[in-house]
Amino acid sequence: MKPIKCLLFVLVTLILSMNFHAQAQNAFKKERGKFVYLSSLSFAKGMNDIKFEQRTVKNNIAVISLNQLLAYKFNPYVFMGIGAGYDMWQKTGFIPIYASFNFNIIDGDWSPFIYFNTGYSFKWYITQKPEPMTRVIHGSKAGLYGESGIGLNMRMSKKFSLLFSVNYKLQQTNINYSVIEGDQPDLSQISTNRSAFALYHFLGFKLGFLF
Repeated sequence: MKPIKCLLFVLVTLILSMNFHAQAQNAFKKERGKFVYLSSLSFAKGMNDIKFEQRTVKNNIAVISLNQLLAYKFNPYVFMGIGAGYDMWQKTGFIPIYASFNFNIIDGDWSPFIYFNTGYSFKWYITQKPEPMTRVIHGSKAGLYGESGIGLNMRMSKKFSLLFSVNYKLQQTNINYSVIEGDQPDLSQISTNRSAFALYHFLGFKLGFLF
Protein backbone atom coordinates (compact mmCIF):
# COMPACT_ATOMS: atom_id res chain seq x y z
CA MET A 1 0.00 0.00 0.00
CA LYS A 2 2.89 2.31 0.67
CA PRO A 3 3.95 2.66 -3.01
CA ILE A 4 0.33 3.40 -3.96
CA LYS A 5 0.12 6.18 -1.35
CA CYS A 6 3.38 7.62 -2.60
CA LEU A 7 2.11 7.50 -6.18
CA LEU A 8 -1.16 9.21 -5.19
CA PHE A 9 0.78 11.88 -3.33
CA VAL A 10 2.97 12.54 -6.39
CA LEU A 11 -0.07 12.71 -8.69
CA VAL A 12 -1.95 15.14 -6.40
CA THR A 13 1.16 17.32 -6.06
CA LEU A 14 1.65 17.31 -9.84
CA ILE A 15 -2.00 18.26 -10.49
CA LEU A 16 -1.87 21.09 -7.93
CA SER A 17 1.40 22.37 -9.40
CA MET A 18 -0.02 22.38 -12.93
CA ASN A 19 -3.16 24.18 -11.72
CA PHE A 20 -1.09 26.79 -9.87
CA HIS A 21 1.10 27.30 -12.93
CA ALA A 22 -1.96 27.81 -15.15
CA GLN A 23 -3.43 30.34 -12.71
CA ALA A 24 -0.13 32.20 -12.58
CA GLN A 25 0.00 32.34 -16.37
CA ASN A 26 -3.58 33.71 -16.52
CA ALA A 27 -2.78 36.32 -13.90
CA PHE A 28 0.31 37.37 -15.84
CA LYS A 29 -1.71 37.72 -19.03
CA LYS A 30 -4.34 39.71 -17.18
CA GLU A 31 -1.78 42.12 -15.78
CA ARG A 32 0.21 42.47 -19.01
CA GLY A 33 0.44 46.09 -20.17
CA LYS A 34 -0.96 47.44 -23.42
CA PHE A 35 -1.67 50.72 -25.21
CA VAL A 36 -5.20 52.15 -24.97
CA TYR A 37 -7.01 55.07 -26.62
CA LEU A 38 -9.48 57.33 -24.86
CA SER A 39 -11.74 59.70 -26.78
CA SER A 40 -13.93 62.01 -24.72
CA LEU A 41 -16.53 64.75 -24.97
CA SER A 42 -17.21 67.09 -22.06
CA PHE A 43 -19.21 70.14 -21.05
CA ALA A 44 -18.31 72.55 -18.24
CA LYS A 45 -19.59 75.83 -16.84
CA GLY A 46 -17.63 78.67 -15.22
CA MET A 47 -17.97 78.90 -11.45
CA ASN A 48 -15.85 81.79 -10.10
CA ASP A 49 -15.46 85.58 -10.17
CA ILE A 50 -12.61 87.27 -12.04
CA LYS A 51 -11.27 90.26 -10.08
CA PHE A 52 -9.07 92.99 -11.59
CA GLU A 53 -8.64 96.78 -11.30
CA GLN A 54 -11.18 96.92 -8.45
CA ARG A 55 -13.68 95.26 -10.77
CA THR A 56 -15.38 91.87 -10.65
CA VAL A 57 -16.67 89.93 -13.64
CA LYS A 58 -18.59 86.69 -13.26
CA ASN A 59 -17.17 83.65 -15.03
CA ASN A 60 -20.32 82.21 -16.60
CA ILE A 61 -18.54 80.82 -19.67
CA ALA A 62 -19.68 77.49 -21.11
CA VAL A 63 -16.93 75.22 -22.44
CA ILE A 64 -17.33 72.28 -24.81
CA SER A 65 -14.26 70.03 -25.03
CA LEU A 66 -13.06 67.25 -27.30
CA ASN A 67 -10.04 65.22 -26.21
CA GLN A 68 -7.94 62.31 -27.43
CA LEU A 69 -5.58 60.39 -25.17
CA LEU A 70 -2.94 57.80 -26.04
CA ALA A 71 -1.99 55.91 -22.88
CA TYR A 72 -0.25 52.81 -21.61
CA LYS A 73 -2.31 50.55 -19.34
CA PHE A 74 0.08 48.96 -16.87
CA ASN A 75 -2.55 46.77 -15.17
CA PRO A 76 -6.33 46.83 -14.48
CA TYR A 77 -5.86 49.75 -12.10
CA VAL A 78 -3.51 52.28 -13.74
CA PHE A 79 -3.00 53.84 -17.15
CA MET A 80 -1.00 56.97 -18.02
CA GLY A 81 -0.42 58.84 -21.24
CA ILE A 82 -0.28 62.01 -23.31
CA GLY A 83 -3.41 63.81 -24.51
CA ALA A 84 -4.48 66.70 -26.71
CA GLY A 85 -7.80 68.42 -27.13
CA TYR A 86 -9.80 71.44 -28.10
CA ASP A 87 -11.64 73.64 -25.58
CA MET A 88 -14.25 75.82 -27.25
CA TRP A 89 -15.21 78.87 -25.21
CA GLN A 90 -17.98 81.23 -26.33
CA LYS A 91 -15.65 83.59 -28.20
CA THR A 92 -12.26 81.96 -28.08
CA GLY A 93 -10.59 78.55 -28.09
CA PHE A 94 -7.69 76.65 -26.50
CA ILE A 95 -5.66 73.59 -27.50
CA PRO A 96 -4.51 71.81 -24.31
CA ILE A 97 -1.57 69.39 -24.44
CA TYR A 98 -1.28 67.39 -21.23
CA ALA A 99 -0.08 64.38 -19.28
CA SER A 100 -2.87 62.19 -17.90
CA PHE A 101 -2.94 59.87 -14.87
CA ASN A 102 -5.92 57.50 -14.45
CA PHE A 103 -6.62 55.15 -11.54
CA ASN A 104 -9.37 52.53 -11.22
CA ILE A 105 -10.34 51.83 -7.61
CA ILE A 106 -11.18 48.13 -8.18
CA ASP A 107 -10.73 45.52 -10.90
CA GLY A 108 -14.29 44.89 -12.04
CA ASP A 109 -16.77 45.45 -14.85
CA TRP A 110 -17.98 48.58 -13.04
CA SER A 111 -15.22 50.45 -11.25
CA PRO A 112 -15.04 53.92 -9.67
CA PHE A 113 -12.04 55.87 -10.96
CA ILE A 114 -10.20 59.14 -10.55
CA TYR A 115 -7.98 61.01 -13.00
CA PHE A 116 -5.65 64.01 -13.17
CA ASN A 117 -4.54 65.97 -16.24
CA THR A 118 -1.83 68.63 -16.21
CA GLY A 119 -0.34 70.57 -19.09
CA TYR A 120 -0.42 73.75 -21.15
CA SER A 121 -3.13 75.28 -23.34
CA PHE A 122 -2.20 77.04 -26.56
CA LYS A 123 -4.44 79.67 -28.14
CA TRP A 124 -6.49 78.74 -31.21
CA TYR A 125 -8.17 82.07 -31.90
CA ILE A 126 -9.46 85.07 -29.99
CA THR A 127 -12.12 87.65 -30.69
CA GLN A 128 -10.96 91.27 -30.87
CA LYS A 129 -14.29 92.71 -29.73
CA PRO A 130 -15.17 92.98 -26.02
CA GLU A 131 -18.31 91.55 -24.49
CA PRO A 132 -21.15 94.10 -24.92
CA MET A 133 -22.20 94.09 -21.24
CA THR A 134 -18.93 93.60 -19.32
CA ARG A 135 -16.66 95.13 -22.00
CA VAL A 136 -13.94 92.53 -21.43
CA ILE A 137 -12.33 89.81 -23.54
CA HIS A 138 -12.06 86.49 -21.71
CA GLY A 139 -9.22 84.01 -22.15
CA SER A 140 -6.88 86.23 -24.16
CA LYS A 141 -3.61 84.36 -23.52
CA ALA A 142 -2.18 80.83 -23.49
CA GLY A 143 -1.43 79.34 -20.08
CA LEU A 144 -1.20 76.37 -17.74
CA TYR A 145 -4.01 73.84 -17.76
CA GLY A 146 -5.27 71.36 -15.18
CA GLU A 147 -8.19 68.97 -14.83
CA SER A 148 -9.33 66.31 -12.39
CA GLY A 149 -12.41 64.17 -12.01
CA ILE A 150 -14.11 61.22 -10.40
CA GLY A 151 -16.45 58.82 -12.14
CA LEU A 152 -17.45 55.30 -13.13
CA ASN A 153 -15.63 53.02 -15.58
CA MET A 154 -18.20 50.67 -17.20
CA ARG A 155 -16.60 47.76 -19.06
CA MET A 156 -18.86 46.89 -22.00
CA SER A 157 -16.55 44.24 -23.50
CA LYS A 158 -12.94 43.07 -23.26
CA LYS A 159 -11.84 45.86 -25.60
CA PHE A 160 -14.29 48.69 -24.90
CA SER A 161 -15.35 50.71 -21.85
CA LEU A 162 -17.56 53.74 -21.21
CA LEU A 163 -16.27 56.30 -18.72
CA PHE A 164 -18.60 58.84 -17.15
CA SER A 165 -17.22 61.43 -14.74
CA VAL A 166 -17.80 64.73 -13.00
CA ASN A 167 -14.81 66.98 -13.61
CA TYR A 168 -13.15 70.18 -12.45
CA LYS A 169 -11.07 72.25 -14.87
CA LEU A 170 -8.60 75.10 -14.32
CA GLN A 171 -7.28 77.43 -17.03
CA GLN A 172 -4.59 80.04 -16.48
CA THR A 173 -4.92 82.94 -18.91
CA ASN A 174 -5.51 86.71 -19.10
CA ILE A 175 -8.57 88.95 -19.25
CA ASN A 176 -8.47 92.07 -21.46
CA TYR A 177 -10.33 95.23 -20.49
CA SER A 178 -10.31 99.00 -20.94
CA VAL A 179 -9.36 101.92 -18.73
CA ILE A 180 -10.45 105.41 -19.84
CA GLU A 181 -7.55 107.81 -19.35
CA GLY A 182 -8.01 111.56 -18.93
CA ASP A 183 -9.97 113.13 -21.73
CA GLN A 184 -9.59 110.15 -24.07
CA PRO A 185 -12.76 108.87 -25.77
CA ASP A 186 -14.50 105.77 -24.40
CA LEU A 187 -13.69 102.99 -26.88
CA SER A 188 -14.37 100.12 -24.47
CA GLN A 189 -17.19 98.80 -26.66
CA ILE A 190 -14.85 98.11 -29.56
CA SER A 191 -11.37 97.59 -28.08
CA THR A 192 -9.34 97.05 -24.90
CA ASN A 193 -6.14 98.66 -23.58
CA ARG A 194 -5.31 96.59 -20.47
CA SER A 195 -4.65 92.95 -19.63
CA ALA A 196 -4.65 91.17 -16.27
CA PHE A 197 -3.76 87.66 -15.07
CA ALA A 198 -6.81 85.47 -14.42
CA LEU A 199 -7.64 81.94 -13.30
CA TYR A 200 -10.82 80.40 -14.70
CA HIS A 201 -12.47 77.55 -12.80
CA PHE A 202 -15.02 75.22 -14.39
CA LEU A 203 -17.23 72.37 -13.21
CA GLY A 204 -18.86 69.89 -15.58
CA PHE A 205 -19.16 66.30 -16.76
CA LYS A 206 -17.37 64.08 -19.27
CA LEU A 207 -18.20 61.01 -21.35
CA GLY A 208 -15.27 58.91 -22.52
CA PHE A 209 -14.82 55.95 -24.88
CA LEU A 210 -11.90 53.70 -23.97
CA PHE A 211 -10.56 51.23 -26.56
